[in-house]
Formats: sequence, structure tokens, C-alpha cells
Amino acid sequence: MSGNSIDWLMQHFGLNLDTVSRMAAHTQPRTHRGSDGGQFPGMMITYALVEALEKVAEADPSRAKIVNKATVTRLLRDADGAVVGVE
Repeated sequence: MSGNSIDWLMQHFGLNLDTVSRMAAHTQPRTHRGSDGGQFPGMMITYALVEALEKVAEADPSRAKIVNKATVTRLLRDADGAVVGVE
């Protein structure tokens, strides 16, 4: 099920997630990680996504703004229901 998402992460962010392994109490292999055995996959994915977001925010502040330690009280949606901001 996650194949398309893993392919997207590898293609767009250059991540090495070429191995599927069994972790912790899993009964079947289902954790995507790099064959090099390096970083924890979740941390590696999160770091790559945050780096990409930071680049977007720096290049075009009107497109993305990073706000830390904020409380979101409401999602702002467009006419189609897509989230376009927060309050």
C-alpha cells in the first residue's frame, strides 16, 4: 500500500528506502529503510521533508511560513474543502 509514497519520497527527496525489513513486534516486513543501515527511517523522512519546507519558505515566504510553538484553533478551507491556512 505504501509503495507509491515510498517511491515519491525516494524520487523527490533522494532518500534511500530500498529495503523492507521487519521491526520490533511486526509479524511481517513492513518498515522501509535504507540498505546502508544508517539513520532511523522516520527521522530521515521527517528531516528531508522539513528541509524541503524550509527551502520553500525561504524562497517564497508568501507560499509557506513556518511558525513554531503556535496553537491552531481552526483550519481555513477553500471552496473545495482543501486546507489553505490556519487560524
